Amino acid sequence: MTMAEAPDLTGPPAATPWDPALAAALAECGVRVEEETVLDDLLMDLGTGSH
Repeated sequence: MTMAEAPDLTGPPAATPWDPALAAALAECGVRVEEETVLDDLLMDLGTGSH
C-alpha cells in the first residue's frame, strides 16, 4: 500500500506505544493504515522473528 492508496484519517490517530512517531507521522500525512490491508506484511514480520 502506498500513501496514495491509504484512506484518509478521519479522527485523531490511535496511540502507537510501540512506535510513538508512527501516530504523529500518520496525523501529519492525514492517512490511516488498516491492519487488514497489510496483514500479509504483518504476518511475514512475525514469521521472521523481526519484532
